[in-house]
Amino acid sequence: MKKNIGKIIFSLMICFTFSLIIAATSLAATTVAVIGEKTYTSLSSAIKEVEDGQTIVLQKNISYSKNVGVNSTGKSFILDLNNKTIKFKGTSYLNIKNGTITIKNGTIKNSAGNTVMSVKKNANVKISSGTYEGIIKNAGKLTINKGTFKTEIINTNTLLIKNGSFTEIKSNYDVSSVKDGILVNKGGVITIKGGEFSSTSRCNLIENYSNSTMKISGGRFTNSSAYSTSGTVIYNEGKVTFSNGTLSGENYCQYVVLNEGGSFIMKGGTINQNAPYGHCAVITVGGTIKMSSGSIIGTNHYDAIVGQKDYNIKITGGNLSVNNTQAILLYGTSSYSIGSNVTISVTGNPQGVYIINE
Repeated sequence: MKKNIGKIIFSLMICFTFSLIIAATSLAATTVAVIGEKTYTSLSSAIKEVEDGQTIVLQKNISYSKNVGVNSTGKSFILDLNNKTIKFKGTSYLNIKNGTITIKNGTIKNSAGNTVMSVKKNANVKISSGTYEGIIKNAGKLTINKGTFKTEIINTNTLLIKNGSFTEIKSNYDVSSVKDGILVNKGGVITIKGGEFSSTSRCNLIENYSNSTMKISGGRFTNSSAYSTSGTVIYNEGKVTFSNGTLSGENYCQYVVLNEGGSFIMKGGTINQNAPYGHCAVITVGGTIKMSSGSIIGTNHYDAIVGQKDYNIKITGGNLSVNNTQAILLYGTSSYSIGSNVTISVTGNPQGVYIINE
């Protein structure tokens, strides 16, 4: 009798152990995120319950066909992607309405190349690492410290980029449209301190529209458009201050800087038009060009600076270097001045400034 009772107890223990294993396995399979030791079966539920100063750690790859909202007024928390992927389908995206959120260590993408993240007016988002594929819309405060971006970032408020790698989402855009930059500034302020920005299929790499401000103090920006005479590195209607870094045109890039009625202020750095099938390095159609330092280089027989229509060009310092062409080509004499501290280097052609009266 005692032996039978022992066998029964042993069998019950085995069953209980297997039940625990099955329960633990089931819990692990359904756990999407954790906060400390607490588990959650959806990212949305973790976001709703996260407290100020806590970290949400993703546990598995997940996909969504609906928006994931962040509505965390007065809270600051970290979303650690934990080397996992959040994939949004169709028109769904991460919708950050308010609060302060730091995102790191993983991938967020939209499978269709649509919007992947929207930062609303009262939100403060910091991206410290990770990979992001899709359109990012910023109407709040967005800081990018590092990361890899296959993106179009549309900014209407405050954007700070300290570092990172930025390329286009995909290569089948209609390059006849100018509204397709990797960075698009519409009435906001963008500050760039570093990073690598490149495009082979975009019309413009950066677009800074009217009532917009952009400050560039570092980074490398290259447009090597593969399409016949299209595109710029910077298209500007607002105000751009360029103090350091490198702007380069390659392949079919038409202009490095196209200043259309805006203000482009150069205080340092290098602008190099090296596109064998492009045009000049800097062109202003109306608007203002001011240069106090730095270098503008026109290789492959291209002018360094071209002025058209009602322009205002003031060069007080720096270096203009060209090969077999004009350093400065002016259509009419709207307003221009060249200071004594400016170095003009012309190889194969003695013409430093050439004026065409129209």
